[in-house]
Amino acid sequence: LAKSIGGTLRMSVPTSAFEYVGKAGSKIHSVSWGTQIVHSYGVLDRTFDDFLHQRSDSLIVTAAGNNGENGVSTVASPSIAKNTLVVGASQSSGSDIYGNMLGHQYLSYFSAKGPTVDGRMGIDVVAPGSYILSAAANPNTVGECDDSEGARYDQGTSMAVPVVSGLAAIIRQYFEEGWFPLGEKNSGDLIYPSGALLKATIVNGAQSLLGAQAKDGTVSPVSDYDINVGFGRVNLLNSLPLAGQNKMRALISNDDSIGRGEEKVISFTIDKSDGCDISTVSATIAWMDPPSSNGCMKCMINDIDLMLTKGGSSQSIYPNGKGNADRVNNIERIRIDVNDGEEYKLSVYGKDLISSTQSYSLIVTGCISTDQNQSHAPVKSPTGHPTFQPIQKPSPKPDNNSISSINPTAIFTPQPSSLKTEPNSNIYLSTSFDGKIKSYGNMFDLVAKDNDISIVMLDLHIEDVGYESVEIYQKDGSYVNASRHPAAWTKIDSSLTYSNGYGIASSTEFRTPIYVKANHSKALYVTLTASKLVYSSGHVSGSIVAEDPYMSIFGGIGKIYPFKNSFANRKWNGGLYYFVSDPIFGENFEDEDESMSLDDAVNIPTMGPTIIDVSEVEEEVGTDTGKKRAHHNYS
Repeated sequence: LAKSIGGTLRMSVPTSAFEYVGKAGSKIHSVSWGTQIVHSYGVLDRTFDDFLHQRSDSLIVTAAGNNGENGVSTVASPSIAKNTLVVGASQSSGSDIYGNMLGHQYLSYFSAKGPTVDGRMGIDVVAPGSYILSAAANPNTVGECDDSEGARYDQGTSMAVPVVSGLAAIIRQYFEEGWFPLGEKNSGDLIYPSGALLKATIVNGAQSLLGAQAKDGTVSPVSDYDINVGFGRVNLLNSLPLAGQNKMRALISNDDSIGRGEEKVISFTIDKSDGCDISTVSATIAWMDPPSSNGCMKCMINDIDLMLTKGGSSQSIYPNGKGNADRVNNIERIRIDVNDGEEYKLSVYGKDLISSTQSYSLIVTGCISTDQNQSHAPVKSPTGHPTFQPIQKPSPKPDNNSISSINPTAIFTPQPSSLKTEPNSNIYLSTSFDGKIKSYGNMFDLVAKDNDISIVMLDLHIEDVGYESVEIYQKDGSYVNASRHPAAWTKIDSSLTYSNGYGIASSTEFRTPIYVKANHSKALYVTLTASKLVYSSGHVSGSIVAEDPYMSIFGGIGKIYPFKNSFANRKWNGGLYYFVSDPIFGENFEDEDESMSLDDAVNIPTMGPTIIDVSEVEEEVGTDTGKKRAHHNYS
């Protein structure tokens, strides 16, 4: 899953690692590592967001980074992701503080700061990270624990992450053992909390700090919702009801769903008649947003609004300390001072959704009383908001020159000298992004040469900008004689993928890597549900269109969705991310007898076109700026 290179952790397939430990029942992933230097939304952030968007029961807790002394916007990947819980470091307390440290009410000098490039806070919560008693072991060192009993004090946001991950585990246990809503074990129903509910619960209970202490001892002010501390320092006792420890009441909505233009309203009253002494009401909503495109400047995809209105007032109270709706963060908290007897309405509104619905989780705490009796699902209410207006997708600019015929172009062959041959390093092999025709999909074959390979992600060439539904199928051997037989194929992925438009690669990742044995072939069928996949003509089916020392990609056919008409001699436009090693999941090993050998693969016969329904044909596409994605490696 991972290896250490010069003291640095290198992971080949992060989501595969999460899947692997998830099979043992793990739902909370503690990630005390990062790049420290990448501050824009990139492949790793997108990968984490996609994983959490697809798996609602999981939560990834990430370290903000330790470059806070360098100023603002020092949060680094993968903590640029939207859906992870990003943790900064506060000071410890008692005997764990050192030198001139002031204690747990103060932010540590090194803790990275927001905002992100697209304007999000960057920090969700902070937790003690200076100093923490931790393991003393060092890579490639022998005997370092002999005189220390195996432990040492250390500091960093990497120390704070396990603190928060542990809190998330306790919260999960709280819900699963029926502690909600009375704060006593088995007093309520068993609840399997979503990752969004865990995140919302931790953020909802976070508390203010007094300041940030610099290395020289000087203190600067901080406030809730700022780029230093986010929502504040974690406090589990302030997050959930616990009999004998607090008099809090709470209601939750676990993994609920909101539609475009839909509003859900919860009405509650502040009731302190039973001795509840909490002076505030706090409400937090979190949702796992779809992944954004690399380098996004507006990374929010599905925008949900949280608003609170006091009875007798028409003025809305907005989240995150703002005077209006938050358009950049996908976690929102409202916390206000309240008085006994006051009535409130809390509104959840599906403002701008690229998909028809978006799941979310919500928690409200305080001296609240509601007719719903702590219902897990807020009631629906007619919306007073305008109806949803879909976002108009920009169209690619057509080329002024009409394409009357398409001639064969030179085969793109990446240079082997540019490849990394280190085992488990991810490699990128592409064909091209200059196709002039489009349809729904492509079928093509690929062959692993002398090493086993595992493909973890695809780049596609899609005509329009926006979200498209992508389906990916595989089969052992060749697509030949199986192009119109769905039963011969295995569907490995179906997802909503963001397209960057003509001439630019658009990435889609698999839930499970595609494994190809050495000297064997695999057929892929990559298709959209709309006729927007761009590819090239003039490349003989079965001829090599791209190769490197480890893999060859062959010419194939165009396809009408699903498994319908075929168009011969087509070259798939795209790229494959893969690594050279054994696969992670043993159950994904294919039986050698079912695969086609390399000798058979290179003799694939040419297929003629099969056009049955003349109303469904390929179309010409225009070119934009002629941008192409260069062949490169990443790790």
